[in-house]
Amino acid sequence: MRFFLTGGGRGIGAAIALAVARAGHDICVTWQGDEAAATATLAAIRAAAPACRAFALHMDLTDSDSVATAGDAAIGQLGGIDAVVCNAATNLIAPLPLMTDTDWGAVIDTNLSGSFRVARHFSVPFLAQKHGRYIFLSSIAATGMTGQAAYAASKAGLVGLSGTLAREFGPRRITSNLVTLGLFDAGMGQNQSTEKFRADWQAHSPARRLGQAEEAAAAVLYLASDDAGFINGQELRLTGGLDRAP
Repeated sequence: MRFFLTGGGRGIGAAIALAVARAGHDICVTWQGDEAAATATLAAIRAAAPACRAFALHMDLTDSDSVATAGDAAIGQLGGIDAVVCNAATNLIAPLPLMTDTDWGAVIDTNLSGSFRVARHFSVPFLAQKHGRYIFLSSIAATGMTGQAAYAASKAGLVGLSGTLAREFGPRRITSNLVTLGLFDAGMGQNQSTEKFRADWQAHSPARRLGQAEEAAAAVLYLASDDAGFINGQELRLTGGLDRAP
């Protein structure tokens, strides 16, 4: 298979990229602000899976032209794309009275509108080939999280976006699903959470631990596989058993 992964430079995105390559698939990863991280991911892929065709492309999720340029480049380099994984996201933490229009817009435009732009661009080739996988990385924050109104709203919006794609494109053998993550040991969950929050999470979680990036990668690989062809419009929750953040 040929994957297009947004935000493959660090954390969970890097783990997904490496797992895809180790499973024998080809991949294009995108980066926006940290080319060095994307280059490091490519180096890890080439060390672990030398036969894998792997590329890193600059893409600005807030710019439709940039999304189109990167998407077309990925299709050209790999001869097509079979699975699109929307992982890239940003977050600005502030209580609602202090959240500015700029902050709100930046998060929504990247996380939700950016995913829409990517999905829209690949819809035409997916429909033409009558096959494709959309996989969106959502968050337990979608049910609400203190100080994260924009992030929560953007992740909740992915539920509606993915469900709509599942209905519109299901007859063409195109599926769309979400992987909803709880608190993980990589990515924003690790970088933006306090030690107290991580301790509270583990105390309340039936699993009594944080998720591991490799577990998120395994879920993405499964939803992209032929074995998951009848799974459409669903939400796979990797939350350790929690329905919402503690």
